[in-house]
Amino acid sequence: WRYADPSRDWRGALVIGGATLLFLAGNAANVALVEQASFVLAVIGAVILCFGADLSRRWAFPLVFLFFMVPFGVEATPALQDLTSRVVACLLNLSGVATIRDGFILSTATGRFEIAESCSGLRFLLASAMISILFASTSFTRWSSRAAFIAAAIIGALIANWLRAYAVIVIATLSNRQFGVGADHVALGWAIYALLIVGLALFARPYVVSETSARAAKRQRTPGASVHVTLATMTVLSVIIVFNAADAKRADIAISPNAVITPSADGFALSQPDTRWTPHVPNADALQSTVETSSDTTLTIGAAYFHYDRAGAEIAGSDVRAADGLVWRRIAVTREGFSVAGEPKTLMIETITNASGEKRSVASLYWLADRYYANPAALKFAAARARLAGKAPQGGALFISSDAASETERRRAIETYLARLSPVADWRPRDPKEN
Repeated sequence: WRYADPSRDWRGALVIGGATLLFLAGNAANVALVEQASFVLAVIGAVILCFGADLSRRWAFPLVFLFFMVPFGVEATPALQDLTSRVVACLLNLSGVATIRDGFILSTATGRFEIAESCSGLRFLLASAMISILFASTSFTRWSSRAAFIAAAIIGALIANWLRAYAVIVIATLSNRQFGVGADHVALGWAIYALLIVGLALFARPYVVSETSARAAKRQRTPGASVHVTLATMTVLSVIIVFNAADAKRADIAISPNAVITPSADGFALSQPDTRWTPHVPNADALQSTVETSSDTTLTIGAAYFHYDRAGAEIAGSDVRAADGLVWRRIAVTREGFSVAGEPKTLMIETITNASGEKRSVASLYWLADRYYANPAALKFAAARARLAGKAPQGGALFISSDAASETERRRAIETYLARLSPVADWRPRDPKEN
């Protein structure tokens, strides 16, 4: 650092401006991941602006490493749960512990064990990736060595999580659940993860190459940030202030529609409210769960209504789901193609169960204004475009649920309902101010 000669670079202001626009888009879509990533990008832009491109290039790794501050990867949880449950069930059966797998639920002679979201291995995976990237980048000079070490750490994290889950179930089974649950479960995870990281470091130690940094060449100071940079910075700050002011104004004119939402489908008639299951949508402006019947099938339709998409009440937020995690728990997730009101869409199908063993298949579908969305990201993008245009359209989530005896029957019932579902414009609540 004593030999470095930092110089300001106006291109950093462009990065800050881009980060600001990214933040506005993330804020409009209520996507915290994008907002947080834009903050890191703004920090990188500030470094370029204050210290110049040359020093920023030399600091590229620590700057990019800052993106690990952003929580990501939760979308991979169901896939990791599925993989873990399959591998652990195979290991248990191979070791003589008779196991029946039903989605994320493993049943042995001792009882049922769930590969919960916290047991998916995502935390193992992300922590190992972060530590291995840091270690490899500071200890190896060849990219092949770095890649090999990072790959070994990621694969090791997956295997370690499988062994942890396997060991927990074996210990609980052999001890008739006296051990391997509760605090024992957590302590075992910590021990296995610590052994993994220490083992990888010890294994890589003989191959570590010590490097001596060359002195930084003196750099001629480039012209400082001009008044144009200051004006650009003030401009983007003004955009944020105006945007937030407009957003606050929209929050004051929330719509007050009828709280009863009744999606319509040809051949289906509303029967009665369903008290056995209701989707978990704690921040909806209105929520109901009703039984609908046709000549050949019966389903439960969960409908959540939102005046408009906003922070704390997101139409496709992480808290909008079929199971609450307490009474009902998710044990399997798939994606399947359906015809929805005449349009082909790929929907997420969740299999959920309760303590009594009752099963349901639930398809999730979203709507905004007069259009259906199967992908939460697509809905968020549409909501962001509307919000940036000064609009706040109504929206909601539909959960089409069947508790038929077999998975095939449940899927067929859901398929029938979706094919007969009317367009959103035919049934959604109307704002009196709409034209």
